[in-house]
Parts: sequence; C-alpha cells; structure tokens
Amino acid sequence: MSDGMDPRDRAPEGAEPDRVGPRLEGAFGEELAAAEADLRAVPWVSGIPRPESRRRTVRLHRPSSVRFGRRTIVLQAGVVALVVVLVAAGILVPTLFRPNTVAVPSGTGSPQSTATESPSATPDPTRYDDGIPRTWQGQPVLRGEAALKAAKASTDSTPFLVAFWAGIEVPHGCVAQPLGGNDDFGCGHMDNVGDSPGLPRSDLEHALRVDTSKAAPGPVIARVHTHDPALEGCTPAYVVVACRAIMVGEAIVWSGDEITAPHPATVVQAALAFGTSAEPVSFPICPGASLPGVPILEFPSESAAEGIVAVFPSAKALAAAAPDAAANGESEIAPAGSTVDCNNFVGSDPLRGPGSFSLRIHWLARGNVLVGVQYDPSVGQDLDRFAAEARADLQTLPAS
Repeated sequence: MSDGMDPRDRAPEGAEPDRVGPRLEGAFGEELAAAEADLRAVPWVSGIPRPESRRRTVRLHRPSSVRFGRRTIVLQAGVVALVVVLVAAGILVPTLFRPNTVAVPSGTGSPQSTATESPSATPDPTRYDDGIPRTWQGQPVLRGEAALKAAKASTDSTPFLVAFWAGIEVPHGCVAQPLGGNDDFGCGHMDNVGDSPGLPRSDLEHALRVDTSKAAPGPVIARVHTHDPALEGCTPAYVVVACRAIMVGEAIVWSGDEITAPHPATVVQAALAFGTSAEPVSFPICPGASLPGVPILEFPSESAAEGIVAVFPSAKALAAAAPDAAANGESEIAPAGSTVDCNNFVGSDPLRGPGSFSLRIHWLARGNVLVGVQYDPSVGQDLDRFAAEARADLQTLPAS
C-alpha cells in the first residue's frame, strides 16, 4: 500500500532517526517567541496602534529521514532562512520604533515630521540663547544694542555682520515729507524686525535696510555696511549722523538651521492640524501683526480667516513673547509686543452668518504654537464655534 510519500524522501531501512529536524523546529519556535516578546517590549509611538499578535501554531513538514537529498536540503535551508529573518526582525523593530522617532505617513492628513530629536537643552557657547551663531566664518555676529552701537561708531563703509529675527516685509506708505529731504531715510525703514522672535524692536527696524524676502520669516545673519551713498544729503547735522549710521544690507549669509527650526511642532504639522496652508501669510489679520520672525498661518483659510497660528522656534521663545498664554494655556492678554488692540472688532463676518458682529481675541498656547482666535463675547470663548475648534485642533499638536 502506498503511504503517499515521494520515494526520494523515504528513509532507507535501518537509517537513524531524524535529529536535525526537531532541533530546527525547536530553534524556530524559540526565535519566534523571542521576536514577539521584543515587539511587545517596544515603546510604541503615540498615535500608532500596536498590532495585535499574529502568532500562529506552526507545524513544520519535514521528511522522515536525514538523507541529504535535494528536497531535504531545500526544506532545511528554508527553515534556517526563516529563523534568520525573525532574528533580524527582533533587532530592527526596536531600532525603527525607538523613542523620538516619528512615523511619517506619506500623502495623508497626518502631520509630517522628520525623525529628529529636539535640540539639546545644554547651552552652546558658540550660539546665542535663541540659537543664532555668535560668529560666522570667523567674524563676530552683532545683535541688538551692540549692532546699533557699532553702526553709530563706524566711520566708513567697512562691512560687518548683524543678526535679527525677520518677519515678512510688506510695502508701506510715507504720508509726510521725509526729514532732511531723503526719501530712503524717511520711508525706507523696515517694519517687521525683532531681536527676539515675536518681539518687535522699532529702533532696529528704523536702522536696517536689508532685503529679507528670501529668508523671512525667521532668523538671519546679514552682512551690512554704513555710510551708504543712497543715504547722503540729509540735513540738518544730527540727521546726517543718523543717515550715515543706517545699516544697508549686502547679503544674507545665514538664515536658520536645525537648531533654530520650530520644535516640537513644525509649521507643516500646525498647518495640517488646522487644515490650512503651510505657506506663511505676508499680511496677516490683526492678531498676527507684531510677531517678527515667526511663521504666521491663518485659519480656516487666508481668504476667510477667524484666527492665526504662530509657530515659534521653541516653547521658551513663545513664553517670552506671550507669557500669560504660555503660563496658563489660554489668555485674554495679547502678546507682549502687540502694538494694536485687536479687540472690539465690529463688522460683518460671512463665516458666522448674516448681520454684524462684535468680536474679541482669545489666545491659546501649547508647546511652541500660539493661536489667536476671534470669538463672539455674547456666547463666550468656551462656546464660540471657532474658538472651540481652534482649541481642539491645538490639542493635536505636541506639547514637548
């Protein structure tokens, strides 16, 4: 009677029992259990569901002999290859899903991020506190008051380096005849500059003439000079001195890196969370004014905005610019550098329906992201539709 076995796999009479097969099956079971244990031990990334166990009872079909025929060798090689794959999985899975790694779905609505850790909290002596380098290619980089003093003390057009946080500049008018008859001195100043992100500084704005269109918003190091020919001819004498001290840009030599990049939330993550464009707006609605160097987004869209999202380089920078919102999570107090009262707006709002509305601004903060959203005080910031949506969207972003 035939037993259904291929004659080539039948053990010869008198052959010793198979010892290799049981050992391979045992090794397979041990490695499978170890790989599954490693997978369970991995600290899974938040927001990514841990897969359920897929372990099944595996029965290996093996010949009844250890005769090294072609089929026996192929089967044993296959089992060894499977064990090798499982061992490799036990090594690679913890590596792929270790802490500080972010899985980035491609082409989805999930926030996109590179798998990088937050910049070190250890102070770097080669950098200012906000991450801007103290020197560039061997030359000192001046900031704030030091830059202004160097400009006033200069006696010729020898270039030097200055750093600042640049917002997106927009054209501005000049309603009065410039002092001394020099248009550039009276009207050529910048409008969106700070020595810290989100904190405007008017003396720097008036002392700088730098094209930041390809670098803003963000930190820049610019090579500048004073005693520019375009600023000659000012009168009276005290204006002549001021004209000659204006810092005119020659080039942007640095415009941010991974140290000054926004963290823990990126601009792209913020845009996805609020369902809006990741392209910073150049002329934001009132709450977004006076935040130099900080990317500003508008939601629900730039064409019909109910609020702004300001993505600071760090939570520390946000706390310096909007201390009350950072300390409490929510606030009615505007950022420290605000120069315009955005409350008590009265007018139509198509997104809210027909009629006229009187709106105020409510501020929300989480991590490095600050939100200023309009709300109807007649219903309150807790019940206002757009304030509630902004609050929910903000909570989807990392806090640290």
